[in-house]
Amino acid sequence: MEKASRARRALLELLVAEGIFPGPMPPTLFRSVGVMAEKPDFRDHFIQVVLPVAVEISKIPSEVDAVRVVIIREDRNWVTKAMSG
Repeated sequence: MEKASRARRALLELLVAEGIFPGPMPPTLFRSVGVMAEKPDFRDHFIQVVLPVAVEISKIPSEVDAVRVVIIREDRNWVTKAMSG
């Protein structure tokens, strides 16, 4: 978990440096980039990034410090599905 948290911080810095989130880091960004785990034992961590559909994602790495990065494209349909599911 500690390694995944460090990778999350590195990814946040990269997102700001690439201008994906221009200006000072908004507070919502910390909630949008979360560390998750697929298994109950929490050994297989990944970083989930929720971004608007219009955001260019080509410069976002698929891994940071060996922690997978999963990008969710947020649009009206996805939000509706997430809220109802």
